[in-house]
Amino acid sequence: MHGRVRRFGTALLITVVTVFVAVACTPPPPSGGGGSGGNNDTTQNNDDNDFELVEGRACIHVSPETIDFGPTPLDELSSVTLNISNCSVDEELVIDPIDLVQPGSAFQLDPDGQGPAIMEGGLVLAAEQSESLFVEFTPDEERSFEGSIEISHNDDERDDLLIQLEGEGTDELDCPTAEATASIDGSSPSSSVQAAPGDVVELSGEESEATDGGELAYEWAVIDLPDDSLAQLDFPDTDSQPQLEVDLVGAYVVELAVVDDNGVESCEPAIVNIDVVSDSDGEIFLELTWINDEVEDAGGPDPTAQIGTDLGIHYKMETGSWGDENSVYWQYVDQDWDDHGTAVMDIDSLYGDQPETVLHENPASGGTYSVGVHYYCDNGYDESDATMRVYFNDQLATEETREITDTGDFWHVGDLSWSSDPSFDLVDSYTENFPDLPSCNDAGDWD
Repeated sequence: MHGRVRRFGTALLITVVTVFVAVACTPPPPSGGGGSGGNNDTTQNNDDNDFELVEGRACIHVSPETIDFGPTPLDELSSVTLNISNCSVDEELVIDPIDLVQPGSAFQLDPDGQGPAIMEGGLVLAAEQSESLFVEFTPDEERSFEGSIEISHNDDERDDLLIQLEGEGTDELDCPTAEATASIDGSSPSSSVQAAPGDVVELSGEESEATDGGELAYEWAVIDLPDDSLAQLDFPDTDSQPQLEVDLVGAYVVELAVVDDNGVESCEPAIVNIDVVSDSDGEIFLELTWINDEVEDAGGPDPTAQIGTDLGIHYKMETGSWGDENSVYWQYVDQDWDDHGTAVMDIDSLYGDQPETVLHENPASGGTYSVGVHYYCDNGYDESDATMRVYFNDQLATEETREITDTGDFWHVGDLSWSSDPSFDLVDSYTENFPDLPSCNDAGDWD
């Protein structure tokens, strides 16, 4: 068994993060509730409601059973999902044509989906099957609207269902104001901050305000990321002060919507810029990311559950050998190469949930260095697609991608020549079961 070191200490590059805060005036979320009946023997979850599964008869469960769209701007669409479920384990649920009853034409039932067909020909759901329909509300006058959805069915223990619909058309909504700031390591909150890969960006929507001074709900979402980034907001994303750990160089976009206690969403966005730049000249920066289809199918890398694969950067001087005590890899993460500067593995990623990085500061003029990728452990997930990015003085010099098949395989990506005009020479050689480097097969454990 061996131990792999994960370090976070050396400042690397500084990333650009753009944070957008919330959005156009939209109607409040509809409110409602649901219920069920019958002889119960098994519980099943259905989004916001629990219901019981029964046997020996058809069974209907609808959620929600009332829908209130609240204040909605004129000529703007608001929608909510209506879920119809067969809560029987062995009988079909037959629904006669559904009727939409409304004074006026503000409500529609899934007009671009199954609604028209179900309103004309009904619906048959097999045991434990569900159907989701959009109920839409588009007011064209400043007034209150009412309507209903009538559902006839063959569940002998329930009356026909009447889904009450309500909504209000309004020409003006007093939107809450969304404000956002970001800070790093306790720095003063600002709309423009600097960070390095691996830094935790502290976001805040505390300056947002409701027009009536009431409570606000917060809805954050990362809507844009650099290629291969796995950065995500910490849980919960409904907090007023979430955090985002930036992992790759590039631009991030985070969106916040604030909603007041009347269900009205913020009208205009706020923007925070996080700039990621190199803090010094004379450096080489290596960044390795990888993706494995089987791991993605399992929900993505998860160190806590030991889900993922382990690839590693290997970096050496021209006179060195792969895996010797003067090279840089997981076993030797910090090297002082005298006239050739210092090379540090700042992040050692064990499961592919973050990039693996090496920073080489003050390389020697005329020095030549080699970079490779070793498949330390596939953990039973087979081949991974590796991407190596090489930066000179914060400028991307090359980006190379190759499939690495099995534990023990090695990819010599290329060689770097340092000067006032540094260069990268692609080698792209591949060796199966590279004998000079240890893998988890040799160690007998992966940790």
